[in-house]
This record gives sequence, structure tokens and C-alpha cells, in this order.
Amino acid sequence: MPQANLRLGNQSITPPLMLAPMMDVTNQAFRALVRYYGGCGLFYTEMLNSRRIPGESLKSPLWKGLGIEQDVMVQLLGDDTDALVRSMEKLLPLNPFGFDWNLGCAKKKIMCWGWGAELLTHPARVAKVLQAMRKVTSRPLTVKIRIPNEFEAAAFIKFLEIFEDEGVDAVTVHARMPKDGFKRPARWDKIVPGSKKICVFR
Repeated sequence: MPQANLRLGNQSITPPLMLAPMMDVTNQAFRALVRYYGGCGLFYTEMLNSRRIPGESLKSPLWKGLGIEQDVMVQLLGDDTDALVRSMEKLLPLNPFGFDWNLGCAKKKIMCWGWGAELLTHPARVAKVLQAMRKVTSRPLTVKIRIPNEFEAAAFIKFLEIFEDEGVDAVTVHARMPKDGFKRPARWDKIVPGSKKICVFR
């Protein structure tokens, strides 16, 4: 039976299944283990601090495997446009599949710097950063977000439209609010197609 085709930007993902980025987990060794068992077409690095990347060696263990693995997205963290752009420019020679910007991390030690899910309250800043990031590469550019704490469907859709306007190829929605942490169950009713709250997929 032929596999379904999944495209992200200008690239194809085969098989059409992605391994989520996980801090302290999705390093080269873990990716190799999952790749050995098969069934996954796209992998992510761990969440990488964009302030640190520009000063690191290209041989840093933080992105070990890039340049060899052709199926790995780099996930970046931060809010500084210059740092994010310089990080992308630094890693582009290693030929990553694309770049993902983390707007969903809800840890207090991340949000206190204005990073991760804290950026959900700053749409103008998000738009400005994405404009700069999109100019750096034609490779897939994605974002990871959460549902805002002060959820209102129309405002959330307007926020998502920023991603479309700025050339983002895909959005991953963590179906929890920042204040939820990893509390279960997730708020699927807010994002699933057909919901009275919001329909993210158009």
C-alpha cells in the first residue's frame, strides 16, 4: 500500500510521521535509536538557546548529527531577532531540514526571559522576528505554540494568521495553556476541527 505524502514547505516527509522535540531527549543517539526501528520521517533537535549558538563551535555536541542526518529540524528558543538570525546562519551550512521556533515552552525559567509561551502575548514582536527568520532561508520554517491563557477564539485565529502572513510553513499546537503546564487532560476542544471554540486547520 503506498504511503501518504506529507510536504512541509518545499520538502517531502516520508514516512509522514514526525518525532517531537524533547529537551534532554532528542539528541543524536535517541534519534538514531528511533530511526533504527523505523516509521519516522522527520526528527528535531532538542530546544537550542539562540543566545548560545552563535558563539559555539560547529562541532558542538548540542547539534551533533547535523550535516550527516538530512531529516532533522533545528528547534530554536529565544526572542532576540539578531540572535535567532545569527543562529540560523550559523547552522545553515550543516544542512538542516528546516527551523522551528519554540513559542510554547511554559517553564518559568524560560518565560521569565520573555521566551517560549510568554511570546504569545506579543504578536507584533513575533511578526517582526518571523519576518527576519523567513528572509534567512527558503527551508521549512515552523512554530510551536500553546493555547493562550486568556483564550478567545477570534484573537487566537488572528494570531495564527500572523504565521501565515510571515511565511510559516506549519504550526504545532500544544493543546494546553501555559498555566496548565503538563496537566491532563489537554484542552483538545479548543483546537480540533469542528469545535465550536476554534478550528485551527483550514
